[in-house]
Amino acid sequence: MRKGLASTVKVSTFNPVGDPSYDEHSGKNSFNLQYVGPVIPGLELGVFELFTYQGALDSIRIDEVDLEYADGTKETVVYNRTTKDDSGLNNR
Repeated sequence: MRKGLASTVKVSTFNPVGDPSYDEHSGKNSFNLQYVGPVIPGLELGVFELFTYQGALDSIRIDEVDLEYADGTKETVVYNRTTKDDSGLNNR
């Protein structure tokens, strides 16, 4: 069982009709969120970071996760899942 030292979660952002939505400052719709610390196989990986400012953001697709293990090996896991904000914050 290998423990990971770092991971990069690659995400893309979309508007309500499914088109890419863009950050108002950088103009990007794809982002790399980095996590440093042990990643233990079989457990959930929670990455939270304020990474974009968008008025039309509706969903975020987690494209892939790049893992770097303590022994120096690397692995890319293609995730390709979309999540939506159901907190109610966008329904004001």
